Parts: sequence; structure tokens; C-alpha cells
Amino acid sequence: MFYNDGVPFDENYKMTKCPICGNEEFSEKALFCRICGSDIYNYCEGDVETDADGNEIHKNQHPCPSNARYCEICGKPTTFLKKNILVTYKDFQAANEQTATDSASTDTTAEASADTGIVDYATNETADYSSGYTVSNETADYSSGYTANFNYQ
Repeated sequence: MFYNDGVPFDENYKMTKCPICGNEEFSEKALFCRICGSDIYNYCEGDVETDADGNEIHKNQHPCPSNARYCEICGKPTTFLKKNILVTYKDFQAANEQTATDSASTDTTAEASADTGIVDYATNETADYSSGYTVSNETADYSSGYTANFNYQ
């Protein structure tokens, strides 16, 4: 199964599109979206320590792809998972299974409108994509410029 619910990112794992608002304008030094304040890097939580004031300090964080729920290097949860930008893999699979079930119950030769309860992974809410988002042949074409391929088994 491919988990293509992230957003485009560059070779340094910096998002080229905000996972929350879709903004595509970032300065070279940007760490957060200038529109909504969201993280534009998906780091793992690294080693968490607490300072004398009770504040968490994260050390040894690794940059991760935008669809990573856990770090491939240390296995710790990522920023996008902890902030619910990404759903857990179980929730992702359940949403895809529901989508497959919904698609199978309609005419499979026609495009199925995706306004029937697909989870918007940027907001973790049920999305209404009635303006341009369609599911066809198990490929979701986001009008915002990227494509997610869902492989059902």
C-alpha cells in the first residue's frame, strides 16, 4: 500500500506546499507557513527532555517525508502525526477501505464524487471536495496539484 497523503516536499524535506492551507510561498529560511503558522517540516520528536521550567526540549530530531507518521531513523512519532496533520495508518486504511466500498457500490465505470465522506488528511475532518476532487480508478486527483494513488489489497 502506498501512503500518498502527504504534500510535495523538496530534497531537504521542506514542504513546497503547506499541509494545512495550501500556501506555496516560503522564504528560504522559513520553518512555518506565513499564512496559517503550520510546520513546513515534518520532524520526528527526537529525544525529549524537560528544562527547569517544565518546558519540553527536543534534541536529535530528523527531517521526514510529508507522509511519515514515524521516523525511519529512530522510530519516534513525527510532528505531522502528533499535530493530526496525518491520521494514523489504521485510520488511513479504514478511510481507504470505506472509499473502496463506496466506489464499489456505485457504477465503477463512472467517476465517483469524493464528497461522500473522505477524510481530509490536512484537517483530519470529513471533507467536501465537490469542487474538483474526484476518485477514479483508485487514483485521487487533487485539484491543488498532486496525485495520491491508493492501492487496495
